[in-house]
Amino acid sequence: MNRFCGVSFNDDDENAIAIINAKWLTPLKREAFWPPYKYQNQYEKAIKNSEEPKEGVWTLHKIKKIYFELDDFDQAKRKLRKLEFSSDIQTSDVEEKFKKQILTLLEKLFNQNAEIIKYIQANKAHSASKQSLPTLPVSLPLHSEDNLITLEEYLRLSDESVIALIQYLSTLGGRDTTNKINIILKFLFTDEVASTYSFYGKRLNKKPFHQLILKTVIIRAIKLRASDTTEREIEDSVKVWLKHSPQRATKSH
Repeated sequence: MNRFCGVSFNDDDENAIAIINAKWLTPLKREAFWPPYKYQNQYEKAIKNSEEPKEGVWTLHKIKKIYFELDDFDQAKRKLRKLEFSSDIQTSDVEEKFKKQILTLLEKLFNQNAEIIKYIQANKAHSASKQSLPTLPVSLPLHSEDNLITLEEYLRLSDESVIALIQYLSTLGGRDTTNKINIILKFLFTDEVASTYSFYGKRLNKKPFHQLILKTVIIRAIKLRASDTTEREIEDSVKVWLKHSPQRATKSH
């Protein structure tokens, strides 16, 4: 008598169930042979006729689960359709539940992220409002080369003062990065002092600005509020401001 089994294989999708002839099972029913036919009518004919597996032609596969064993092929097909339908529903339910869990988690993360951003922004504003200019040995803006040298020496010996000055300068504001740089430079230097400098100091007997500690202070102050601004961009803006300082100095007199 023919017997027909509904089975799933280890190498298949977990929801894929197929009908095979019971004779295709190995004695321990842990593996089954599979015919090489490509068309469904050939496959069903082999099942109904209890076709014997041909060694070297049929492939052997490990069985994950045997769902049923019946002696009527049509009944086996109906049983298979019920199992497939039930499996699809279970899969759909699991997927839907998983999607809901993911959406809930994403919404929770989004809300947490929004709260973190609000907290950071609030603390930045609070820190900015409380930040004050550190005690320095000279007044700003610098009116002479002597004052500049005094400030440089002071900053060279006091890392705390460097950090405090950076933090204060970062709060001076500006509508964009170039404007922020110009505001900081104007706060630190008079045009008369700035006109004696160029960035590299190579021409017109000008002194090298890039060697000053204040150059590093300006770069770090800008990057503290605009971290995506490159050092090269900041230096280029400084070069332009220094270049025009003699003209500004002349106009102010």
